[in-house]
Amino acid sequence: MKTRFLHEKIYKMLVLHKTVLVHMQKILIHIFKAVAFFRVRKTDKPFFMQFAL
Repeated sequence: MKTRFLHEKIYKMLVLHKTVLVHMQKILIHIFKAVAFFRVRKTDKPFFMQFAL
């Protein structure tokens, strides 16, 4: 009975950890897109040239 409770607790923690990681990835992607967008607006270079550097 005790081991089952522990397993459930660990499982819930893992699920929570996964969801947090997914959210972090989304946030990082949004930040990256915003930074790239602002860099392109600041300079007159084409968009693809920013990633060639």
